[in-house]
Amino acid sequence: MGSYIVMSLFPKGSLPKKSTTRIADKSRELVNQCRTAVTAIYPYCGLAATHPSSDINRVFRDIFTGSQHGLLTFKL
Repeated sequence: MGSYIVMSLFPKGSLPKKSTTRIADKSRELVNQCRTAVTAIYPYCGLAATHPSSDINRVFRDIFTGSQHGLLTFKL
């Protein structure tokens, strides 16, 4: 559905440079806020959350690893 909307607004298939820059900046801000929130609440999950097989540990590792991706860590 999302690509249909983009294609109907921008028939050539690309967003204006200003829009893509703004989307990228907002994405980085959101990732930073999420990582900060997860890092802040993780210690309150208790010792069981540190076990590698626990669900909360897996979620923490996935979010933290994903937030370190090169596309999300640099400023244009």
